[in-house]
Amino acid sequence: MSLKWDSELDELRTRRRNEIIKAARKLFLKKGLPKVTIRDIAREVGVSTVTLYKYYKSIDEIASEVKRQLLFEMKPFFKGVSTEIPAYEHILTWLQQWNTYLIEKDDHLRFQASFDLYYPKQIEQVYYLDLIRISGESILKMFEKGQVEGSIRTDYTANELTAWTFNNLLGVVHRVAARGSLLEEDFSLSTEKMMEMTIESIVNYIKKS
Repeated sequence: MSLKWDSELDELRTRRRNEIIKAARKLFLKKGLPKVTIRDIAREVGVSTVTLYKYYKSIDEIASEVKRQLLFEMKPFFKGVSTEIPAYEHILTWLQQWNTYLIEKDDHLRFQASFDLYYPKQIEQVYYLDLIRISGESILKMFEKGQVEGSIRTDYTANELTAWTFNNLLGVVHRVAARGSLLEEDFSLSTEKMMEMTIESIVNYIKKS
């Protein structure tokens, strides 16, 4: 009887935690991370804040869980390229896949941009790099492959090129997701054009001349 009771309690805890994350995610994506409170989440779930704190210690813990969930959902946008093409072209395709992700999931990227601003040490960029791969290979390995093939410049190490590429790309992607309409007003330049120019500048820089 005790084992059955324990099992039912575990199921209830898991279900309630999932309800909290689902509600928090909905609010974060709709209102933005800084504008959501524990009280808002509790109200959305239909429980008291006291009850909510039994499952999560803080809104920071909830935000971290939502961030991990969104990161894992990025995987389908970065599918491998089946044809035998140089590493340089694999990298170009990967950059273009980021543009697709931005178009279809801009609300996810707005949340990620806010999260990285408020919690800069919670999820390291190496975690992104390990998760978002190029045709199944780590980004670093793809740059190393390109240097061996002769399609990627060699005056910088593969690690340096990986860091430069990823940070430049993510910086623009996050800014466009968070402030796209304002940027278009300020500079009379569409966000689509900004992304096109960013990708072009990156591939031109990393390509061996």
